[in-house]
Amino acid sequence: MNSFSQEVSPTRASPSYLRVLREQWPLIAGVTVLCVSVAFLSQAFVTPSYTASSDLLISPVDAADNTFVGINVFRNTSSDPTTNVLTLARYLKTPATAEIVKSRLHLADSPTQLLNSISVEPLSQTNIVSIVASARSAPLATSLANAFADATVTRRSQQVQVDVAAIITRLQAQLSRTKASSAAVLPIQQRLAELRSLLGLPTPRSRS
Repeated sequence: MNSFSQEVSPTRASPSYLRVLREQWPLIAGVTVLCVSVAFLSQAFVTPSYTASSDLLISPVDAADNTFVGINVFRNTSSDPTTNVLTLARYLKTPATAEIVKSRLHLADSPTQLLNSISVEPLSQTNIVSIVASARSAPLATSLANAFADATVTRRSQQVQVDVAAIITRLQAQLSRTKASSAAVLPIQQRLAELRSLLGLPTPRSRS
């Protein structure tokens, strides 16, 4: 019975790491410099982002208050304020609101870009809408958040004033057609006095 044996001769050792470093150092140095340069450039061209927030507080009118009949205001119609908050959130994030912000802050950004820089968060079970703005600097983020809050108050106030003015005009015309001795004169005059007291009234209130 024949037996076979295999003798494994030791192989020659691979070149040492030191030798590789000596022979390939230009390549290694070049790769290292490239990696450092890429990291530096990445940091240089990445724009930092800052955030700031501002809150809008809705002051709803009591449902039984007839002073605001025919006027587009928020009413306290239920124990859940979610409806008012969602309505204001939709009203806030519109091109018309962004146009006011653009004009007041003298920005080159389009209304669409400004709208993309904010998020609107209705706070559940509250009368508060939170506006979170993102920008390339902390002061700009703060200015954007506050400007959107103020612009929303401005638009809501303008709508109230338009509604009040329209009702006053209608009642004045009605009063001019009514005889001075008529019993209908006093209620009209009282209503006009109520409405005139609303001129210049802002809604809703905002707080930061």
